[in-house]
Amino acid sequence: SQVWSDNYDRQLDDIFAVQDDITQSVVNELRSRLLPAEADAKAEAQKVIAEVQEATRGRSENAEAFRFYLRGQFLRALLDRESAAQAVTCYESALALDPDYALAWAGLARALSDQIGQNWIPRDQGIARAKAAADKAIALAPDLAEGYIARGWILRAWDWDWRGAEAAFERALKLSPDNVLAMNAAATLFGNLGRLDDAIVIFRRAAGLDPLNVAVNRNLGLYCLAKGAFEEAAAALDAALQLSAKGGLTHEAV
Repeated sequence: SQVWSDNYDRQLDDIFAVQDDITQSVVNELRSRLLPAEADAKAEAQKVIAEVQEATRGRSENAEAFRFYLRGQFLRALLDRESAAQAVTCYESALALDPDYALAWAGLARALSDQIGQNWIPRDQGIARAKAAADKAIALAPDLAEGYIARGWILRAWDWDWRGAEAAFERALKLSPDNVLAMNAAATLFGNLGRLDDAIVIFRRAAGLDPLNVAVNRNLGLYCLAKGAFEEAAAALDAALQLSAKGGLTHEAV
């Protein structure tokens, strides 16, 4: 609000068109105020359009399914037992409305993986469901990063297939270089393999892009702790606790 603010009044005939229109307007206004005066206005406008299109790739055309997906994403990031179960329900609700919603299949796979990892659901049954959901996401949208992120997470956590997981994460990052979920997944793999410096660099970049991401802040703290960078670890873990006070893994590290 210190740089610029405005009000928008639109007819809500198409919520997605309204959302994209306002997003482009906001980004254009901020760019014009924050970029040097000599910046190419036409080129910057094209960048804005491309960025909005990238951010909305894979979005369901069903507004209610999209709402369930966004809520599932928020709940899954909190990583506590109740929120994880609610996230699964949200993804399932999205898929009931739009069975071809690849992002929701990928989100379901990740949420199930989280539940398995914390022993909140039976492991064998959960792994089978998670794998099927990840495969469904890729089959529906092979050009979206999220399906490969979900597959790589399963390969790393349950199959112990490090090379397969790294290939999946590399594919995700190639498709979407600024995807924070892909960065978090790849950095976690590198950290688990002892490549702490590589992991921390990626986590820092991810935290810069998405400072309100609980998992990224928590993981940055955990791997800084492993590296012996205690001040940075404390700051990152404190940020994670402020964002999700019930996050068990964060409390364990603290």
